[in-house]
Amino acid sequence: MTMNILLVEDDEVDRMLFHRALKKAGAKCTVVDATDGAEALELLQSLTGSGERSGQAQNTVIVTDINMPRMNGHEFVAAVRENPDLANAVVFVYSTSATEEDRHLAYSRHVAGYLLKRGDDDALKDIGSLFDVYSRTVELPDA
Repeated sequence: MTMNILLVEDDEVDRMLFHRALKKAGAKCTVVDATDGAEALELLQSLTGSGERSGQAQNTVIVTDINMPRMNGHEFVAAVRENPDLANAVVFVYSTSATEEDRHLAYSRHVAGYLLKRGDDDALKDIGSLFDVYSRTVELPDA
């Protein structure tokens, strides 16, 4: 089964690099983009509610940046964890911030991993490989 990734990232270049890393790794993932936490929450709520898109949140992994307008990544993850329909979502943080404070806050909200954006080819290859292997080996919870 194809894993869906909701990429919550305001920087167009970072979104493009993430997509390219997955493609180069051969990852069988479908990626949907949101430019901030508020947009991502609206999308997730439409996928978990009733209607034609209901149930599409299953097999979705969330990858979020921290520093974004309107609703940053920490606020977004907090809102996901507070929503009973989304509380079990698998969330990774993908950020340039290497501060202990950001890592601690993210892990206190039960993220699956904290990935640093380094931008070099090896780091991008590792990100692509990580999600390729993850999509083939991990059983995700029902939404």
